[in-house]
Amino acid sequence: MAGKLDSATKKAIIVKTIVGVVFFVGLIVLVVFLNYDRFTYEETGNHKTEYEKIKIIRIVEENVYPNEKYEDTIVGKQIVEIEILTGRYKGDVMTIESYSSPLNYNIIVDEGDVMYGRVYTVTDNEGKTSVSVNLYSHNRLAVLLGLTILFVALTIIIGGKRGLMSILGLAFTIMSIFFVLVPLVLRGFYAIPTTIAILTISTIVCFFLLGGWQTKIISAVLGTVGGVVISGLLATIAGNLCRISGNNMDEAESLYLYADNYINVKGLFISGILIAAVGAIMDVAMSISSSIDELYTIDPTLTSRQLFKSGMNIGRDAMGTMTNTLILAFAGSYLNIIIFVYQINANANYIFNDSNIAIEVITGIGGSVGIIATVPLVAFISSILTVKIKGRKNNRISSAKRGDK
Repeated sequence: MAGKLDSATKKAIIVKTIVGVVFFVGLIVLVVFLNYDRFTYEETGNHKTEYEKIKIIRIVEENVYPNEKYEDTIVGKQIVEIEILTGRYKGDVMTIESYSSPLNYNIIVDEGDVMYGRVYTVTDNEGKTSVSVNLYSHNRLAVLLGLTILFVALTIIIGGKRGLMSILGLAFTIMSIFFVLVPLVLRGFYAIPTTIAILTISTIVCFFLLGGWQTKIISAVLGTVGGVVISGLLATIAGNLCRISGNNMDEAESLYLYADNYINVKGLFISGILIAAVGAIMDVAMSISSSIDELYTIDPTLTSRQLFKSGMNIGRDAMGTMTNTLILAFAGSYLNIIIFVYQINANANYIFNDSNIAIEVITGIGGSVGIIATVPLVAFISSILTVKIKGRKNNRISSAKRGDK
């Protein structure tokens, strides 16, 4: 009867559901275990900083005007009456001064705005406390949440079941990075092997949710992991040769200041490259393995050599676009640096010896090499496994049919 599922399909769905639930339950247990007693930085001495939600009650006085030199920039000072909406000073009303310039957060407020601010508490030697507030950001949570809901809704509506599975895979990956990788690194684990392990598990889960245990899924997982490892090795070697360490990053000083344990900042530099590149590597790996699987399904007489050749042809097309995507993504994220270098008319020696530029070159090329290496790797793995596993299965089916006759 049309629309009914056969027993094999039902069994596959049940198995896939059970395994998926086990993965997510295991992740949740691990997240709780790693975060229940997480280290929280606490200021010492007589100064304390808290981040709270602030409401602008009224504008008492303002002297602001457009800055002719910088587009969309307003400078000046506002004196505003505010109410603290959260924290231990909730309900307190005070009048503060808020300054705007191109060198700070460029914040201009209106009555009724909900902002976020730093609440500073200073205690003097006699035990008297004074409280001051510095506005630093508009409340953007509603807009960001709306964009996220729109993204999830469109993915599920257009992608259907596969769209839902991709969202679940993305959720698993995000949770793994933020609530597993980060706590483990802060507990002193080496960043690079920990990142590779977590990305491997996330890759398995994402591909499994999309296709279950199939030959093409296994090939894609192995190819992705291989590409990630190669990307990490190249970035590590290049970083050592260029004498680039994580200490060159802008955030290094803050990481050392607020960390409870030793942090391998250089490892974080490489880990960031791997996380940025894994999505494109997964895309290329899945495209090749899925294409090879489909080719063999249409023509089971194809040999491993023929499938490998076809996989390489398909991979070369995907490689070109994905490499461009990755390089341009890194270039776009650091467009300000590129404009600054051009603005000061820097020569080639300055450009290619600056640590920030070197980091971006290593990041972009390291990720791209991971994509390039994935093409022959996944083509080879997929061509071998497809013929051996699917060919053996086809032979069993043919033998069973001949026996029935």
